[in-house]
Amino acid sequence: MDENSNYSSIDDLTKEELQQQLSDQMMLSSYIAFVFSNSMISHYGDEGKKLAEKILFEIGEYVGDKLLTSGYVKQMGMDGFLKFVELFSTLGHVKKQIVSHDENEAVIVATDCPLGMMFEIMGETQGICKVLCKLDLGVCSSLGFSAEYTLNKTISAGDNCCEYQLKRK
Repeated sequence: MDENSNYSSIDDLTKEELQQQLSDQMMLSSYIAFVFSNSMISHYGDEGKKLAEKILFEIGEYVGDKLLTSGYVKQMGMDGFLKFVELFSTLGHVKKQIVSHDENEAVIVATDCPLGMMFEIMGETQGICKVLCKLDLGVCSSLGFSAEYTLNKTISAGDNCCEYQLKRK
């Protein structure tokens, strides 16, 4: 590593430092997705919302493909998606817990979501959360199944957590 550089090689990082950098990158990516989606909806209304949902879905497919090719996710279907949830919870600022699951359905609870808290302050209830969740549906698609989800609770609506139910179509 160059003495004058603030950057190190990935090989020079401890597991904890690498995990923190990945966590910070995931948080930044979440904020970018929020700003992008919010801007699209503000400027273009329903058409902007549809476009943001389509792009986030495609980003989810890309993420799922990368998880498969990296070998982190080795299985397809719901089990593969739950492995993604586990990774997101480990690296992200949002803690996700799988409450129940089988091969066709999963209930996931998320807590400590800085985006949800920010949405609540801004007066946004569930709209933008539903748009951002399209990324998860893209991950499902890349793992070989179509899914739909229901947001049962959201931090942005004043609940103590976000709870969503993912069902195979």
